[in-house]
Amino acid sequence: MGQFMLRSCCTAILWLRWPTTKSRIWGAETVSVTAELVYRAKDAFGKGFIEVVIWRLPVPVVPSDHPFKYRLVYSVDGKRLVGYDNERGKGDHKHIGENECPYTWVNPKQLMADFLADVEGFIE
Repeated sequence: MGQFMLRSCCTAILWLRWPTTKSRIWGAETVSVTAELVYRAKDAFGKGFIEVVIWRLPVPVVPSDHPFKYRLVYSVDGKRLVGYDNERGKGDHKHIGENECPYTWVNPKQLMADFLADVEGFIE
């Protein structure tokens, strides 16, 4: 069973801890650490939707130097208008309209604040 801790809206962090799996190899017990879902939400916003997914991983997604894998998207009619993500090989970056630029990671709370500021700036 997971542990849930819910905080306030924009700085919300939903901690859902997945259990680790244990196995025996040659008589020794090994533990495989699985990813931890930090936050997941999809809500209507403006004329579209905001979807946020943040995972804590056992090791960083190269070339990022932090242990988080994330995807934050504001879309209208199925078209991404603002997006933040870190994919293997590209690292932390954001999409504003058709433009893509690097993103400087600080922490999950700052990620949410920066994303929401870009979304609000985009729809005004």
